Amino acid sequence: MVAIKIPTPLRRFAGDNAKVEVKADTVGEAVRKLTEQHEALKNHLYDENGELRNFVNLYLNQKDVRTLQKDETPTKEGDELVIVPSIAGGAADGVLSREVAEGRVEASIAGGVCEAEVSRDEVAAGGRMVEANIVPFIAGG
Repeated sequence: MVAIKIPTPLRRFAGDNAKVEVKADTVGEAVRKLTEQHEALKNHLYDENGELRNFVNLYLNQKDVRTLQKDETPTKEGDELVIVPSIAGGAADGVLSREVAEGRVEASIAGGVCEAEVSRDEVAAGGRMVEANIVPFIAGG
């Protein structure tokens, strides 16, 4: 099985799942099976011609599939596929872009979109991050 990590903004279209597992031989097959299980995702991932949208980035085991074999990139048991939609803009002052929930959240930090492990204790009143381990996923501005 391939574990597909669903980004927070798309989870509501995937039954509120953070991760979905599918059996697939390629990245393209994995994403197609994901959208078969969760049809509401299809319009967010594919354009009207059935092509993956330009702003949807896929990472197989932390490697950008565009640098591999794109949707023909082979997958194997235990692989992790991460969907990362490109998002432009952000808050330059480090204000979280949405209410913080326990666990992994996405935030606008220093003009880019980042994903962070945070808890309510790490966020001060007004949504300003006090302290957290930030892992940048997308450079933006």
